[in-house]
Amino acid sequence: MVLSDYAKGVLTRPLIRTVIDAAVKQGIPVVVDPKGTDFSIYRGATVITPNRKELAESTRMPVGTNPQIEAAAAVVRARLERRRCW
Repeated sequence: MVLSDYAKGVLTRPLIRTVIDAAVKQGIPVVVDPKGTDFSIYRGATVITPNRKELAESTRMPVGTNPQIEAAAAVVRARLERRRCW
């Protein structure tokens, strides 16, 4: 399943949560093109694919080099693995 609405408001927080939970229960992978800075709404997704700008805004970290991207991605991953992430 792919979730991406380009922040147009179609994918509300409750809808995103319902879709991800249902997909996980059915063993369906979920790929998310995130919008906004709070990626906690996507907890449980198989893959989250922020671009550099989204990653930088979400983590408030630089993402100009591969090591910086890896560090910022690790922060997102750690936040999403915790019960309360922000």
